[in-house]
Amino acid sequence: MKTFKSRLLKKLFTAAGITLLLGSFSLTALAEDVHIKVEEGKFAKTKTKLTQEQKADKIKADLGVQPNKKVKVVKKSKDSKNTGKDVSAQSGQTDKPIEQPTTPETPVAPPPPVPQSIVVSVAGDCTMGSYLEEGQVFDPEYREPGSYESYYSAYGPTYFFKNVKEVFEKDDFTWINLEGPLTNNAPVEIKTFPIRCHPEELNTLKASSVEVCHVANNHIYDCGWDGFNDTVNILNANNIGISGEGHKYTTTKNGIKISFLGYTSFAANSELYDMIKKDIEDVRKAGSNVVMVQFHGGEERIYYPPADQRDVFRYTIDSGADVVIGAHPHVMQGIEMYHGKPICYSMGNFSFGANWNPVDKDTFIYQATFSWTKDKGVALTGQKVIPCRISSVTYRNDFCPTILTGAEGESVLARLQAYSSIFEVPYDFSADFKDLYAANAQTTANNLQ
Repeated sequence: MKTFKSRLLKKLFTAAGITLLLGSFSLTALAEDVHIKVEEGKFAKTKTKLTQEQKADKIKADLGVQPNKKVKVVKKSKDSKNTGKDVSAQSGQTDKPIEQPTTPETPVAPPPPVPQSIVVSVAGDCTMGSYLEEGQVFDPEYREPGSYESYYSAYGPTYFFKNVKEVFEKDDFTWINLEGPLTNNAPVEIKTFPIRCHPEELNTLKASSVEVCHVANNHIYDCGWDGFNDTVNILNANNIGISGEGHKYTTTKNGIKISFLGYTSFAANSELYDMIKKDIEDVRKAGSNVVMVQFHGGEERIYYPPADQRDVFRYTIDSGADVVIGAHPHVMQGIEMYHGKPICYSMGNFSFGANWNPVDKDTFIYQATFSWTKDKGVALTGQKVIPCRISSVTYRNDFCPTILTGAEGESVLARLQAYSSIFEVPYDFSADFKDLYAANAQTTANNLQ
């Protein structure tokens, strides 16, 4: 039995380069550069016929080594030779082998966040209907030849904005001045040009990606309170935002919260000033990152804003607005950069059914881009002026606003530049001229192909 045990132990430990002396079933390590450590093993006792591993386990037990243990040999370092002590023991970790240091993985930087921004397009006066001539009897079914209503009947709702639809579809919000109620009620306002728009003509806005309507103007009550309420109800039912006459439209897109406010500014008094300041403070406290304000006031058919309009528009910027828009003159006025923020004093007409052939047909689309920035939060990061005419033809108004290129486009930009020159800091049109020249060059190249 003793001989069998000796042969088995030699087989177990010779592979580790250890010479064993067996005597009275005791084990002595003779090699100077090794020592024996014991750790948990996988052997187990059994009452059945013993395997070779189980026999070895039993021999360990006879030698005083715990069953279910296995022997592990760890080499000493040079330090342990010199001192006679195990290096692992010096470090206080006598029961573990020395582990090799591992190279830490280089952290992967997260991808940069996707820039969050919104683009807002603003267009001028839109009257989706005609006015009644003095003494004309109102007939809701009548479509006078050449009228806005007759064009709607002939061409449908997609006709009117077909030449600017691409611009409106690419932006995030399109904001127009809706001048006239959408109602079947007859006009009740006693005035020279009462306006009424057929409710079905709202489909023009829906078909053209118009998201917000400004309703604070001098024609919205031409069909009384009932007409105004009809207008509000139909806009709400079609998810089109409303600004003005007590309505504030606030929404969020691309992580940017924006508010659209609106007022009439014919009486630029302290009551109006107080209302402007409070409304802007309220939407800012509610978390709006961007505030845009539109006014309807001033004098018709003049190309430079009067002092009272300049004062109230600038006050609105001082009160916290980011952009101020003007309407009512029915012609273009200049653009001022006041404390770094734009004021478009008058957008002019756009799709204007209440005048079949105005003398001045020039107009424009103003675009503002707002983006999250590292230092300023949400800020104005881009502007654009797109020259247009209110009609696709020059000899009359066909109610179809059209983007202008070539000499016609240059003429509109040049006029706006001249009207803006009166301000201390006018809007810079250089980028708009550059875009126009590039478009002209592309058009020429396409024509040569």
